[in-house]
Amino acid sequence: MDGSSILDTNFSIGSIFAIWKKDANRLIGAKISDSLVTGVIVVYGPRTTAIIYNDVCKSVQELTLVRKQWQLTETELTIAKDAKIYAPGNLRAASENKEYLEVMGKWMARGLTLRYTGGLVPDINQLFIKGNGIFVAVASPTHKAKLRVLYEVAPVVFLIEKAAGRTVARKLASGMDYVIKSYNDKLEFACGSENDVEAVKHLFL
Repeated sequence: MDGSSILDTNFSIGSIFAIWKKDANRLIGAKISDSLVTGVIVVYGPRTTAIIYNDVCKSVQELTLVRKQWQLTETELTIAKDAKIYAPGNLRAASENKEYLEVMGKWMARGLTLRYTGGLVPDINQLFIKGNGIFVAVASPTHKAKLRVLYEVAPVVFLIEKAAGRTVARKLASGMDYVIKSYNDKLEFACGSENDVEAVKHLFL
């Protein structure tokens, strides 16, 4: 269950998980792109929806739960190159990271709309539904990375890149290039509209 910290506010919450190749013992030391089969994001809100990658159709799709049955509601979700919305995660890190603060100032100067709930699933789901946007999770010496690679970061970066978006992570040109070191790995990353992710990659050098 993702979003337990916002459950009492009655915000939308969800589930997020990855499906890995069957030999889990080989995950340690493996690159995400070599071991991940797919990712799934489920939102429990006014509608119950799931974002999945359909390997047959080669597209990211949305399913909606209608009367206890899943119905295909979007056949091909893609993310535009330029963002109109932004979701800045781990904002407390900006108190120690001047560059992160400057990036947010540029987003506001461009007139981007802030759309951030504090729940990873709804914050990522909106990028697919709106067809644009950027999510950033930056760390600092005091406010460290929180998102777990195996079942949060990995499924997100997989789905984003399959939907024509872009991802970057700490010292990596793509989140999919991350090599798993332990089952508890956590990672800083950004994802979403290609041009906007390009513009923030310096935060992860």
